[in-house]
Amino acid sequence: MSNKLIIACLAYMASSILGQVPSTATEPPPAVVRQVDHIIVHVDTVADAKALWSLFSEKLYLPVAWLPADYKGFFSGGVNVGNVNLEFVYSADESAPPQSTENALAKARFSGLGLEPEPLPRAVAELERLSVRHGQPDSYQNEDEIGKKLTLWTTVYLDDLSKNMDIFLCEYSPDLFRMNNPPRRDIEENRRYLTDQLKQQSGGPLGIESVKEVVIETSDYEGTVHLWEKLLSQKGRASRGELHPASGPAIRLTPSARNGIQLIVVRVADLDRARRFLERSHLMGHDTKNGIAMDPARLMGIDVQLVQ
Repeated sequence: MSNKLIIACLAYMASSILGQVPSTATEPPPAVVRQVDHIIVHVDTVADAKALWSLFSEKLYLPVAWLPADYKGFFSGGVNVGNVNLEFVYSADESAPPQSTENALAKARFSGLGLEPEPLPRAVAELERLSVRHGQPDSYQNEDEIGKKLTLWTTVYLDDLSKNMDIFLCEYSPDLFRMNNPPRRDIEENRRYLTDQLKQQSGGPLGIESVKEVVIETSDYEGTVHLWEKLLSQKGRASRGELHPASGPAIRLTPSARNGIQLIVVRVADLDRARRFLERSHLMGHDTKNGIAMDPARLMGIDVQLVQ
């Protein structure tokens, strides 16, 4: 065999062997959380919950995610804000919201986040692997019109993140969405339906498009950033404390002596249009660095800021 042929054979063998070497790239670990599903506003009374729900659904024309109603142990009504729901809750089991230093008559506060998980068994297994402390799955059940017991949703409490607020995984049952009018298949179809409703209403008089971010104060900044990076499978990817789930609003963490949800930032189509409506409706608060704020006193103490 000629030297040229030997070299060609060796080159071919080498390329074949190298082509069979397995890739060293590894798949990133699965995320526990897909997105923020709903932001919870806790209020002092049932009447307060109804009043805030009415303001957002009837004055701001946000789509109704669910009608105000009594559930087992709490009262709740929800509206849709494009990419996330806003829930107004009264629970006799919870202590009253702390008084706001800015508004001594504050009756409401942002009290928690319901997070849409990857399929819940997979998400819980990942919490175990990551050594993130959590509660046991807790299912909410109700009976349909013929008395059949249905599981409507299941929650898993996240102990390490729940400092002065409730942060938990929340997986809905298809039975819940089949009870809607019109019925929907699952959470994705339900979310698309509500988003389409908001678009058809041009975002209401404020021109609301979506929630841009949820701002959370934390007394353990580095530890809290690390925990959220674990939940979102974004190790080392937080930029100035801002993390971006696969969908929905961003999570922005800010160092503070306090713990809890400070405010939400809502994206609108036209800031001047939003300002004119707020001024006409006596809902105008103050100018912020990048936009404007609604008057917290008219929102029972919660801080909602608008940006374009």
